[in-house]
Amino acid sequence: MIEVTEQSFTDMKEMQEFVERIGKNVPKATAMTLTFMGQAAKETTKIKMPGIFDRPTAWTVGSTYLTSATATTQEARVYIKDGSIDSLSHHVTGGQRLPKKFERRLRSAGILGAYQYAVPSSRMKLNMYGNVSSATIKRILDALITGSKSSDKIFYVKESTGGLPPGIFERVGAGSNRDLLPMFLFVGKTTYRKRYDFFGITEKAADAEMPKAMDRALETLLR
Repeated sequence: MIEVTEQSFTDMKEMQEFVERIGKNVPKATAMTLTFMGQAAKETTKIKMPGIFDRPTAWTVGSTYLTSATATTQEARVYIKDGSIDSLSHHVTGGQRLPKKFERRLRSAGILGAYQYAVPSSRMKLNMYGNVSSATIKRILDALITGSKSSDKIFYVKESTGGLPPGIFERVGAGSNRDLLPMFLFVGKTTYRKRYDFFGITEKAADAEMPKAMDRALETLLR
């Protein structure tokens, strides 16, 4: 805590110069304070994330960005970066989630309906973060869209037929061990509950940081 009293100065002129110096730097001090508050909010989301989500990836944990305030803008922005909006927005607001890049590719190719979503089947192998690996996603897209050598094994069913629900399947095994592995199932609705109070977490952290942020800003300017 910075404490300034009359005893801090040798004469009135020095005190007046100090007041003028502070006055000229108010916009800068305010901008620094706001930025320090934003930094605290950003770091708090990184700390909270593992307790909210199951095995979040480093990408998800680092999904919060900060735009520092300036003496002109007088605004520090803490926000979720564009690349993570698809996977986090529905956890912040609840309700329907945005289609993922994989789903947008399938929709563009006419494989997935405009209001459908592709959900991993219970037999699908997931990585350590509980997601389908990017290599598997690429293999599926290559097979279904670009026609790779896996296209004779991986296929999709747009409407229920032959006892198969809409989805993406892979022919595995051979002979008597031949089987169909459901990879993704196409569903019409995926509703999520609000679980990531992004706005509440960041606002609370920023408010708590304000006194310390103000002190840090003044200390920096008075050095």
